Amino acid sequence: MLRYRQMSADLSLKEENLRVAAAAFQTREAIMITDADSNIIRVNDAFIQLTGYTEAELIGKNPRLLKSGKHDGIFYKNLWNAILTHGRWIGEIWNRRKNGEIFLQWLAISSVKNEQGTITQYMAFFSEIIEFKISEKEIEKLAFYDPLTNLPNRRLLIGRLDYELNVAKRYHRTGALLSMDLDRFKYINDSMGHTIGDIILVETAQRLQSILRESDTAIRLGGDEFVILISAQNETHTNLIDQAQTVAEKIISEINRPYVVDNHELYISPSLGITIYNGIDDGVDLLLRRAGTAMYQAKEAGRNTFRFYREDMQKSVDVRWMLEKT
Repeated sequence: MLRYRQMSADLSLKEENLRVAAAAFQTREAIMITDADSNIIRVNDAFIQLTGYTEAELIGKNPRLLKSGKHDGIFYKNLWNAILTHGRWIGEIWNRRKNGEIFLQWLAISSVKNEQGTITQYMAFFSEIIEFKISEKEIEKLAFYDPLTNLPNRRLLIGRLDYELNVAKRYHRTGALLSMDLDRFKYINDSMGHTIGDIILVETAQRLQSILRESDTAIRLGGDEFVILISAQNETHTNLIDQAQTVAEKIISEINRPYVVDNHELYISPSLGITIYNGIDDGVDLLLRRAGTAMYQAKEAGRNTFRFYREDMQKSVDVRWMLEKT
């Protein structure tokens, strides 16, 4: 009688475990089970919906029918080494649906062993992560790009400029940094409204991008302040000055073209300050101050022009600041 009761209890426990397993198998996460030879023996509804295959098309097949072609043999070798060594592998993998569409998944594979320690099955859990990747890109965009103009922002500028300074120092190269402010923008923004001002800022960003090389970067610092970073290159100091001057002249010509907004032609001019860097005695903050100082000199010179930074410029700026403070 005692043995019978024990058998009944074991049977009830197994039935309960089967009910729990069956419920878990119907989760929204895709599940695939294979035998020890990696032949598919069971999939759940979520897996069928994810891949587009029917259960009949999957049973008995090897999971390689899902291969996307985006991973090489080394990838799969490392995957199986992890499973055989540690009993599991977790990571991102590209697979292919029945209709040929390639999609990104988060995959977890575990080996199942019997009491003797022999692998009897493999269980794989899939979840599509493309939405997560999109969100990740959106977060990165918010962190490093200006939401209005889609230009890089100050945070991204600091990283890129620091990189260019290191390149310039290591390989004995030179580059340039241009600081630009839009003349009369505040007047237009205040008198015609921020909507018109935003339209002008967006078009300004587009005009800057249209005349720069791929290796150079236009950045919006905020308001109507922009920065143009000319990457470090194998040019003499003189040639780099000529190149920066050419860029400045192109920018002035491009910004001087009328902005057509609501059938009105609006005219704006830029003031630009330029500083040259070689990475030896330069720092990010120092370069930004130098370019800004030269830009204010351009404004004092009558606007719609550019000035290169000189050491004596900073002295006059400091004197003016002290006079304004007293």
